[in-house]
Amino acid sequence: MASKDILQRLLELDPTRRLRSFRALETTAFFKDFNVKDILEKKVKPNDLLKLYFPNGPHNTESPSEENFENFDRFDVCDGS
Repeated sequence: MASKDILQRLLELDPTRRLRSFRALETTAFFKDFNVKDILEKKVKPNDLLKLYFPNGPHNTESPSEENFENFDRFDVCDGS
């Protein structure tokens, strides 16, 4: 999946392997259908891209639930070990 790949490459711990430039980002599968030049020249509006990639609008398969935030107040990213 292109979105997962780009996130992993942006968050790469090894700085020599991490995506570090806009040129490198442009070459990823995530941006393969984007005309970056048109975006930079503001020939394309964000709403146009949303309509193109999400013609039926946003799709939420889950309903909000308190369960999603059950452990929010005590969630630790690092447990100290």
